[in-house]
Amino acid sequence: MTLLDLMIAAEALSIEDRADLAHFLLMSLDEDDVSEAEEAEIRAEWIAVAQERSAEMKSGKEVGIPAEEVLRTLLDPEPIVIGADQPEDPEDRLADRISRLKRLRGGR
Repeated sequence: MTLLDLMIAAEALSIEDRADLAHFLLMSLDEDDVSEAEEAEIRAEWIAVAQERSAEMKSGKEVGIPAEEVLRTLLDPEPIVIGADQPEDPEDRLADRISRLKRLRGGR
């Protein structure tokens, strides 16, 4: 089974099952493969990014999208059917959903 086969199979799961699978996969990444020093560096980088994003939001440089709109777009109840009007590649489907989110932001 290829990664693409797994992605297509996972996409057919219920929302609850996909959430469980996502949690399992994320937890599998949290192994002891990263040293404490690397983990501290990664944490510091994420904090810096979060602080920068927060400053951008507070200054008005960036405008947020209401959570309801984001969730409605990402958790679109319409199943993605592979066909002429839908990208076949999972990465293209993800890119399509991301572009829908960007359109919600006004094209930014």
